[in-house]
Amino acid sequence: MYKQEKSDAILNIRCKSTTLATIAGYFMSQHRNIRSKSELVRSSLEFLEEVLVEENGAQKVTSLEQARNFLSRIGLGELNPGGRLGKTRLAEGEREASDEFVPTGDAVPEPQKTFNNLDPEQQLLVEKLKNERAG
Repeated sequence: MYKQEKSDAILNIRCKSTTLATIAGYFMSQHRNIRSKSELVRSSLEFLEEVLVEENGAQKVTSLEQARNFLSRIGLGELNPGGRLGKTRLAEGEREASDEFVPTGDAVPEPQKTFNNLDPEQQLLVEKLKNERAG
Protein backbone atom coordinates (compact mmCIF):
# COMPACT_ATOMS: atom_id res chain seq x y z
CA MET A 1 0.00 0.00 0.00
CA TYR A 2 2.78 2.48 0.85
CA LYS A 3 5.68 2.69 -1.54
CA GLN A 4 9.22 3.42 -0.50
CA GLU A 5 10.11 5.42 -3.60
CA LYS A 6 12.63 8.20 -3.74
CA SER A 7 11.00 11.52 -2.82
CA ASP A 8 11.47 14.40 -5.23
CA ALA A 9 9.25 17.16 -3.80
CA ILE A 10 9.48 19.29 -0.68
CA LEU A 11 6.32 20.91 0.66
CA ASN A 12 5.49 23.17 3.57
CA ILE A 13 1.90 22.79 4.66
CA ARG A 14 -0.54 24.40 7.02
CA CYS A 15 -3.19 22.14 8.45
CA LYS A 16 -5.13 21.41 11.61
CA SER A 17 -3.54 19.40 14.41
CA THR A 18 -6.81 17.52 14.79
CA THR A 19 -6.53 16.35 11.17
CA LEU A 20 -2.97 15.11 11.72
CA ALA A 21 -3.99 13.35 14.96
CA THR A 22 -6.98 11.70 13.30
CA ILE A 23 -4.85 10.39 10.43
CA ALA A 24 -2.02 9.28 12.74
CA GLY A 25 -4.57 7.46 14.90
CA TYR A 26 -5.95 5.68 11.87
CA PHE A 27 -2.49 4.57 10.74
CA MET A 28 -1.69 3.34 14.26
CA SER A 29 -4.95 1.34 14.31
CA GLN A 30 -3.76 -0.28 11.06
CA HIS A 31 -0.40 -1.16 12.71
CA ARG A 32 1.41 1.37 10.56
CA ASN A 33 4.35 2.90 12.44
CA ILE A 34 4.72 6.60 11.63
CA ARG A 35 8.16 7.90 12.64
CA SER A 36 7.94 11.55 11.57
CA LYS A 37 5.59 14.33 10.51
CA SER A 38 7.02 14.05 7.01
CA GLU A 39 6.22 10.33 6.89
CA LEU A 40 2.70 11.03 8.20
CA VAL A 41 1.98 13.55 5.45
CA ARG A 42 3.67 11.44 2.74
CA SER A 43 1.75 8.31 3.79
CA SER A 44 -1.49 10.28 3.89
CA LEU A 45 -0.98 11.59 0.38
CA GLU A 46 -0.08 8.13 -0.93
CA PHE A 47 -3.16 6.68 0.79
CA LEU A 48 -5.37 9.40 -0.72
CA GLU A 49 -3.85 8.78 -4.15
CA GLU A 50 -4.61 5.06 -3.85
CA VAL A 51 -8.23 5.71 -2.82
CA LEU A 52 -8.76 8.25 -5.60
CA VAL A 53 -7.35 5.95 -8.27
CA GLU A 54 -8.90 2.67 -7.11
CA GLU A 55 -12.28 3.86 -5.89
CA ASN A 56 -12.96 7.13 -7.69
CA GLY A 57 -11.44 6.61 -11.14
CA ALA A 58 -8.74 9.26 -10.86
CA GLN A 59 -6.02 9.10 -13.50
CA LYS A 60 -2.70 8.00 -12.00
CA VAL A 61 0.32 9.98 -13.13
CA THR A 62 3.27 7.59 -13.38
CA SER A 63 5.87 9.76 -15.10
CA LEU A 64 7.90 12.24 -13.08
CA GLU A 65 8.28 14.41 -16.16
CA GLN A 66 4.52 14.45 -16.76
CA ALA A 67 3.88 15.26 -13.10
CA ARG A 68 6.32 18.16 -13.06
CA ASN A 69 5.03 19.59 -16.35
CA PHE A 70 1.38 19.33 -15.26
CA LEU A 71 1.99 20.89 -11.84
CA SER A 72 3.97 23.70 -13.43
CA ARG A 73 1.17 24.38 -15.93
CA ILE A 74 -1.37 24.82 -13.12
CA GLY A 75 0.91 27.01 -11.02
CA LEU A 76 2.20 24.39 -8.56
CA GLY A 77 5.61 23.78 -10.05
CA GLU A 78 8.16 24.76 -7.37
CA LEU A 79 8.62 21.38 -5.67
CA ASN A 80 12.32 21.29 -4.83
CA PRO A 81 13.36 24.82 -3.87
CA GLY A 82 17.10 25.29 -3.94
CA GLY A 83 17.68 21.68 -5.01
CA ARG A 84 17.63 20.52 -1.38
CA LEU A 85 16.89 16.94 -2.38
CA GLY A 86 19.87 16.71 -4.67
CA LYS A 87 19.43 15.13 -8.05
CA THR A 88 15.96 13.87 -8.78
CA ARG A 89 15.33 10.80 -10.87
CA LEU A 90 14.44 13.10 -13.74
CA ALA A 91 17.78 14.87 -13.49
CA GLU A 92 19.57 11.53 -13.31
CA GLY A 93 18.19 10.62 -16.70
CA GLU A 94 15.10 8.61 -15.86
CA ARG A 95 13.02 10.15 -18.58
CA GLU A 96 9.72 8.42 -19.06
CA ALA A 97 6.91 8.91 -21.53
CA SER A 98 6.95 12.52 -22.64
CA ASP A 99 3.21 12.63 -23.35
CA GLU A 100 1.60 15.50 -21.53
CA PHE A 101 -0.70 14.60 -18.62
CA VAL A 102 -4.15 16.12 -19.05
CA PRO A 103 -6.76 15.24 -16.43
CA THR A 104 -10.23 14.37 -17.65
CA GLY A 105 -13.45 15.77 -16.27
CA ASP A 106 -15.46 18.94 -16.27
CA ALA A 107 -13.39 20.89 -13.74
CA VAL A 108 -9.96 20.96 -15.38
CA PRO A 109 -8.39 24.22 -14.13
CA GLU A 110 -6.92 26.80 -16.46
CA PRO A 111 -3.16 27.30 -16.05
CA GLN A 112 -2.30 30.11 -13.65
CA LYS A 113 0.39 32.67 -14.36
CA THR A 114 3.17 32.21 -11.83
CA PHE A 115 6.87 32.91 -11.79
CA ASN A 116 7.31 29.34 -13.05
CA ASN A 117 5.21 29.54 -16.21
CA LEU A 118 5.49 33.12 -17.45
CA ASP A 119 6.41 33.89 -21.02
CA PRO A 120 10.08 34.87 -21.59
CA GLU A 121 9.44 38.63 -21.62
CA GLN A 122 7.55 38.46 -18.32
CA GLN A 123 10.31 36.31 -16.81
CA LEU A 124 12.87 39.00 -17.71
CA LEU A 125 10.73 41.64 -15.99
CA VAL A 126 10.43 39.48 -12.86
CA GLU A 127 14.20 38.94 -12.79
CA LYS A 128 14.77 42.67 -13.23
CA LEU A 129 12.45 43.44 -10.29
CA LYS A 130 14.15 40.80 -8.13
CA ASN A 131 17.57 42.29 -8.92
CA GLU A 132 16.38 45.83 -8.16
CA ARG A 133 14.99 44.74 -4.79
CA ALA A 134 18.11 42.74 -3.92
CA GLY A 135 20.59 45.43 -4.92
